[in-house]
Formats: sequence, structure tokens, C-alpha cells
Amino acid sequence: MKAHIFWISILFSLAGFLPFYALHSNTIVIVYLVLVSVAVISRVTHIRINKALRSLILISSIILVWNEYSGLRNVEAAAGLFALLSILKLWEINKSRDYFLYFLIFQLMMISQYLLLESLLLLLFMIVSATMMCAVFMDLQKNKSTSNAFMNPGKRKILWRLMITSIALATVLFFSFPRSSFTLFRTTSKNQTHPWTDYSEKLQPGSITKLQQSDNIIFRARFSASSPALPDMYWHGSTLGVTDGFNWFRLKSVIFDSHLPVNKLGFYDFEADMEDFGKGSLFLLSPVSDLKLLSLGQVSWRGLGDARMDPLTNQKTRWRSSSLFENKKKDDPVSLQSATQIPDEIKEYIRNLFPEYRNLSGQEILKKSNELFSKDFQYSLSPGEYEGTPFEQLKSFLEDRKIGVCEHFASAQAIILRSFDIPSIISVGFHGGDLNEIGDYWVIRGRDAHAWVHFYDEDNGWVRNDPTLFVAPSLISQGATEFNQQWYQDNQIEGRWLTNYRFVYFNDFFKFIDSTYYNLNLAFINFDQDRQEKIWEFLGLEQLSKKWHRWSTFFIAGFGLFLFWLFNQNRSKNPWSKINRYYDKFFKKLHKLDLNVDKTVAPLRLREILVENGADLSLVHFVDTYVDVKYNTNLTIPTKNQIHLLRKFLNKNIYKRG
Repeated sequence: MKAHIFWISILFSLAGFLPFYALHSNTIVIVYLVLVSVAVISRVTHIRINKALRSLILISSIILVWNEYSGLRNVEAAAGLFALLSILKLWEINKSRDYFLYFLIFQLMMISQYLLLESLLLLLFMIVSATMMCAVFMDLQKNKSTSNAFMNPGKRKILWRLMITSIALATVLFFSFPRSSFTLFRTTSKNQTHPWTDYSEKLQPGSITKLQQSDNIIFRARFSASSPALPDMYWHGSTLGVTDGFNWFRLKSVIFDSHLPVNKLGFYDFEADMEDFGKGSLFLLSPVSDLKLLSLGQVSWRGLGDARMDPLTNQKTRWRSSSLFENKKKDDPVSLQSATQIPDEIKEYIRNLFPEYRNLSGQEILKKSNELFSKDFQYSLSPGEYEGTPFEQLKSFLEDRKIGVCEHFASAQAIILRSFDIPSIISVGFHGGDLNEIGDYWVIRGRDAHAWVHFYDEDNGWVRNDPTLFVAPSLISQGATEFNQQWYQDNQIEGRWLTNYRFVYFNDFFKFIDSTYYNLNLAFINFDQDRQEKIWEFLGLEQLSKKWHRWSTFFIAGFGLFLFWLFNQNRSKNPWSKINRYYDKFFKKLHKLDLNVDKTVAPLRLREILVENGADLSLVHFVDTYVDVKYNTNLTIPTKNQIHLLRKFLNKNIYKRG
């Protein structure tokens, strides 16, 4: 067995596992690397690992995966188990069959990782690795040097044709039969949460700054028609209604339920999908009028339109929603009494600090507090930490430092309102985003994280007010990307040169790359029945029954496969089959020339018989050409010229004699 195939297998293993190590637990990663090291050492030192030890490690690996993922009936466990099994198989490589089994286990690992990650890059790697594996399989069958065999034009042609045929066939099947929601073996074992979940469950003024300085994409949204103006684009994620005087927490008295609070025609319709996997809040434009979950999962509702998603598969969360054209919410199950809760110490302090706010309405208090923030306070992406008790932090913010981010101003304004018995809560989520003009969709990143206030008005219900608008108006009017760039330049912040350079010189290029990635994901990764129905709608067939759609889909798929088979009927034949067919015809013509030779006679013996019987030299040349093609050790497949030469001998020298 060629030694280079073992090292190619090691390379496959590392290339297919290490870039996606985050999909596995730390223990699985460590054990995997240890097993790879042992396999390499065993190969270098020529020390064979006995069967008993291999069996013991195999059983231990299964137990390890079981403990790590609480069973084997989930995709994470499958990916981890196949990863360990693939390396264990390399420990006992002895025959070609062992390599075939290794490559099979390796592909099962890659498929499991793909179900976890759903990445186009991973899909591309799977296609390339499968093609290279075919090349290795041919080497194992022919027992030739990998470099010579792979560089052979005939072999490259077979591999290229195989890849094109497979992609074409997979494309037809993929679009004809949408993604299934079958989940028997696709349950998740890890309660993975989105990176913003902690931020949406509690608010500690200042903690958002780390997220606001992140370029990581949180989700993308595409509007079907009109979209709200950037200043009015508030992506609501969670409602916080409990405070200790400075920090805010989720209102636990308002529980989640499974019904949609409002269900009527909306004004802004959009589809959105998360960049990462996990459970957590869905980000919606308030007030929500409708919501349809496009990925498989359970949605629960609470508070002021909070929607929480618990996925049932490893599919990225996708949803379609619409909102009303208004800045107010009514009929939400938030207790007005709980929305005025505040520590007595804080309430007394605020009333003494702002005595002129007494006996004012909520609108009037908002107006005065907005004016206060706009005159005496400053917005900063690095305000530093406020230390001490919640009361000391609030006092330091309002009287001494007077600097902060959206969390500080939202928290302070809500506390001021509550101190004068005006029900108020805080909403956390994102504001605005970056418009990708090439793909016509919005990209919401970590830097768009935001917090704002809702206060209760007896005539209009819960009304949104954003105090940040009066402290940093350009942040709301232009968006976080423009504001952050200007803020870094004004404050001469170092360490952002790469972001600035990319923003100035390569903005359009990165938008094109992101648009291509996003649309390919929608077309391939997220292609489901909903996407297929849109194709029918595009073709003007949306009025037809679902039963007709189903049968027509089967018909189109079957007809496409038939045409594909018909088109490749002749082209897909193995070139060796033509050589064998010409040889069979050669024997048939020999019988017509009264040269009755048994077909089992070896070609070289056949040549001797022809010479002994005084046959035409052209017959001998046919046999010589056949032997040269069939038994040439440097030839993987016959060339077109050799096939043409055999056919020429067959037609010219045999048919005429017959």
C-alpha cells in the first residue's frame, strides 16, 4: 500500500476538522488531536497498535461522545463520533478496502458538520474533497503514483465529468424537492445561544460598548416593498422592566405564551435570517402585526411584542414579519404597576434632583429630560465603567461624569419617568443597519446594538422615545457605521485602521461579496417549500392547487432527469467499454474469415495464430494496437487517438473482408 495515501488521508482529516473545531466540544477536539498524533507516530515508527487496544479506545470514544452530548441521537454527537472513528480507522489501515471505509466515514463526518454549520464554504470543500477522493480511489484500483495518475489528461477528464454530472443531478433534485422538516435524527443536544442573548436579558449600562465595537453580522433583513426610514428602524428584541436603580432586567412576571399578540395586515413586510445558530430573541419592527417562522422551531411571546425562538433543528433561524406604521403599542400584557417599580432611595433622589418635574405629564417630562441630555451630556463609545452601588452609579452619571452610551441615557430617562409615577420600560435590540444596495437588503451588525425607552400614555398606550436622538442625533439619522467611523476619527482612536481602510476603499467590493454569499444561501442552503412557492409565484402559477404543484414538481424532475440521462447516454460510457466492444467485433469478423479462434485466447497467443495462418498484417496491427492500449502500465484510460486508430483498423481491414 502506497505510503503517500496515508499522508493524504491525514491531510484530509485535519483539513476537514480543524477549520470547524468550534462545532465540537473541547474534549472531542483534544481527543481527536491525540488520536491523530498517535496515528502519525505509529506510521513513522512502524509500530502496529494491537486489536484489543483499538477496540478499547473505540468503546471509550463512544462512551465519551455519549457523555459529551447526552446521547447519540443528535447531529453534534454524530459529527464527533464520525470524527473519532475516521482517525481510529487510520490506525488499522492494511488494505485498499480500509481506505475506502475511511473515506466513507470522513464524508459522513463532513455531512454532519454541514448540518451543523450550513456553510457554502463547507459545501464547496465537501465537493472538492469528494473529487480528490475519487482520484485516490483510482490510484488504489490501479496501484499507481498519485501525481502521475492525477496529472493524466484522461483521468482529469473522468473526474471533471463526474463532478459536473453530480452537480447537475444534485441541482435538479435539490430544486425539485425542497428542504424537508424531518427532525427524527436532527435534534440538538446543546442549548446554544446567540451571542447577543445575555445583552437582551439584562442591561448593565456600559456593557454594550463591546458589542457596539463589533463588526460581526447578527442578522440580515430584506423588505418586500417599502422600508422604514433609517431613523425609524428599531429592531425590538426584548423588554426589560425590573430595575435596581441603574441596571435593568427582564420582567419575569410577564410570562411567555404561544399566541401572536396582534394578527392583522402590516405596513412593512420583511424576511430576516440570523447569521449564527442558536436560540434567543427574534428581532422585529414594532409594533408587530404578523409573524411567520420560516425555519423549524417554537416561538413564544411575552411583554411588548417579545418573540423568543427555540429551534428544533440546526437550521439557521429565519422568519417573515410585518409591522404597523405607528410608534405606539396597545393591549400589551405589561402591568402598569410593575412598570413604575423603583427603589425608594432612587425615587427620593430623583424627585429632589428635578423638583421642577413634579405634576408634569409624561410627555412634558420626556421633553425636559431630552433637553437636559442634549445640553449637558456627551455620547461616547468608550465611557468607562461606573463603579459603586446602583445608586452611586446613577448619581455619578447624572451629576458628575455625564457621559455614556444609549444604555446610560435609556436607563436614566426610564428611572426619571418612574420616579414621577410614569410607567416606563426599556427595549433592547438594534437600530438601523447597513443597506446593501447591490442585494437590496439590510445588514444588522453588533455595532447597531441599541437601547431605548417606552413610556405609557393614556391615550396612545406604550410610546417609544429614544433619548440618544437628542445626545447623538447623527447616530440615529446616519446609522452606527457612519457615526462610529466619524467618532473614531474625531477622537483619534488607534487600532481601527483596517476597518477604516476597508470602509473607505473596499466598501463596494465587500458589499458584492456579502450579497453573493447571502443570495446563494437563500437559494441553496435555505431552499424550502416557501422558496419553491415563490418560484411558482414568479412563473405565475401560484393560483394552482398544492396537489397540482406536487405532481408537476415530480413530472418536471422526472423529465429533467430523463433528458439528462438521454444527453449523457453516449458521453458517460467508460472509454474502456469501447475498446472491449471493438475487440468482440474483431472476433466476430475473424469467424467470418474462417479463422475460428476461441475468445479466451490471450492477445499475444492470438497474434501468433494470425501469423501462423498467414493472416493479413493489418489484422496483426489491430492486435498489436489493442495490446498496447490494454496493457500499457502508464495509461489510465485510452486516448481519443487510440480509440480512433482501433476503429480505423476495424472498419478498413475487417469489414471489407467480411
